[in-house]
Amino acid sequence: MDYEIKQVITSEERASIVKKLAKIKPVYYHQNYNLHDVKQWSGSINGNTFPEIKGIHDLFPELDVYSSYFLEYGVDSFTKQHTDDDKQIAKTIVTLIQSTNLKGGETIVLKTYKNKPRPSWAKRKGDAWYNKKIIPEVVYMEDGESIIYDHALPHSVSQVTQGTRLVLVTWLTNRDK
Repeated sequence: MDYEIKQVITSEERASIVKKLAKIKPVYYHQNYNLHDVKQWSGSINGNTFPEIKGIHDLFPELDVYSSYFLEYGVDSFTKQHTDDDKQIAKTIVTLIQSTNLKGGETIVLKTYKNKPRPSWAKRKGDAWYNKKIIPEVVYMEDGESIIYDHALPHSVSQVTQGTRLVLVTWLTNRDK
């Protein structure tokens, strides 16, 4: 499987996070690498300052937390397609904390095109793309759900046309890095 969806955080934990973030000034980025027109809370985002996220950090006890940060997508926000194929990152967990009147803002991944036999009557032109990540899939998530994927999965976020989307991004790293 290219990714997994898991419910990891409770509605009470999400409400507590939203309340805390309302007291902290985010940084607005017109562009931050692959992110466009987002608000970001970073710095001391960890299980001590936000005990609500400890369960997310504990999902993979064999890995260490490399970084965690909150992002708010508003109208015109999006993330361009990319991978987290940094030598430091092993897994990425993106948790939908809150969506409000949201249109757009869906996570899009490129799934693996599995090798399947070509019928004898079917033609093919061009290179075969079997076992490559080429199938775009829109991943619909509910508030509180996390999408978990390997660092090399191509992913993006569609442009928000209405409302907001607040997520927690957690990057995990191997202990030997």
